[in-house]
Amino acid sequence: MTSAELPFYLASPASSPCLPVELLTQIVEEVSGDRDKLDYTTLRHLCLTSKSILPFARQALYRDISITFRDADGAQYEDRAATENLTDFERLFISSDGDRLQERLREAPHLAALTTGISLHIASIKESVHFLTSNAIRNILATCPNITRFRTPGGSVLDDEAISLTEPFQQSAPRLAHLHIGLFSEIVDLLAQLPTLKHLHLDKIQNDYGDSTMPALRRSYPFTLISLRWDIENLGSLFSSLLQASSASLVRLRCFPTVASDLAPHLTAPSTLTHLELAANKPIFGDTCDSGILDALEASPHLRTLRLSGVSWPLALISRLPTNLRVIYCDGSQTDDEMLEWVLLEDPHVALRRVVMEEGGSIELEERGAEHG
Repeated sequence: MTSAELPFYLASPASSPCLPVELLTQIVEEVSGDRDKLDYTTLRHLCLTSKSILPFARQALYRDISITFRDADGAQYEDRAATENLTDFERLFISSDGDRLQERLREAPHLAALTTGISLHIASIKESVHFLTSNAIRNILATCPNITRFRTPGGSVLDDEAISLTEPFQQSAPRLAHLHIGLFSEIVDLLAQLPTLKHLHLDKIQNDYGDSTMPALRRSYPFTLISLRWDIENLGSLFSSLLQASSASLVRLRCFPTVASDLAPHLTAPSTLTHLELAANKPIFGDTCDSGILDALEASPHLRTLRLSGVSWPLALISRLPTNLRVIYCDGSQTDDEMLEWVLLEDPHVALRRVVMEEGGSIELEERGAEHG
């Protein structure tokens, strides 16, 4: 869609450049940087509220909106006793950049209909926030009928805060396809309300709940995942149950195991898996490679891309890679040059097209790879 295709009351002047909204969105994404960084939220919010941004540009940016909560300047803590409304109570010491945005969405249904994603950030708050976040999400869900993505990085959210901000999702049951949230104590109840979920990203929460405090797990879920990203060092029964529920549909999997033996019992040969990433703070594989992981890799016949971050490569792993593997990403600082040279020159896996060394590695090995295509 270009500005020329918009209604006359939204269209840019004839002299304005007619950039496709997809290109504009890509430019903003690249300039903003990491979604988890405050710069991303600040730039996007500026574009959403600045009158100097052309109308068609604002329309493109309304597809993904974000709200940030932080400590209010000059908080009047002495006024707490006189405040009866709990939302107003939190406003005494917490500020948000989302009030104006929510008002604009209510006033412009044509823009609200374009909004498909929400990002919520809790930054530098001395006290927990519950009602402001819950009300903001409830208002946006009521105004924007096409929400399919929600994300809030778990590293800045407490467990009770996560419960509050997810209550509106359980009440209105939106058709979420993408969810990024911290692993909080009622995550299973939330997942049970999301039958359209396809992409799930779970990371740590500040008080880092584990299986010992999780509610009883379900034997099945109402969704089948396409991608699962598990950025938690402990792999427990929730991880296993999610894999089992999506064993026939999962295409992408990213895990952050502490050691190889933690991961092996949970990788039960997902036959549809095409992309696998194993990331660790310390090497997953040592001189002896965990046979459970090798068996899981060997039993993934459709695997096309393998990424190993912070992982050392034994020859046993290379000799048992899936035959259809096309791309390998590896950490050069954890990889022996002789083993990678074996992949480049002697490897019988004819489908392999790229070996990407993301960190470290030798110039000589890079030149050898270039010589052999």
